[in-house]
Amino acid sequence: MSDEAYIVFTQNGIRDMRKGLPNLKKGEYAVKLKMKVPGKYFDKCFPEATLELDDSTIINPEIKIDTITKTEQVLEELDNI
Repeated sequence: MSDEAYIVFTQNGIRDMRKGLPNLKKGEYAVKLKMKVPGKYFDKCFPEATLELDDSTIINPEIKIDTITKTEQVLEELDNI
């Protein structure tokens, strides 16, 4: 069996698990977990696995905001009122 899911967590612990890309709230983070599980794993009642994240797994997204365009749009909308 192979599958993938996003685990959403905060500093206080796991909040959610989703199959699709999650919408994160302030203070929430997510990790995409790709699982590959051999068939013999299902022979146990409660199998256990550990996931540890280190600094090499962090991806910092580049966020760009075009504030000039947004300001011009707001001013145009105000002029049309």
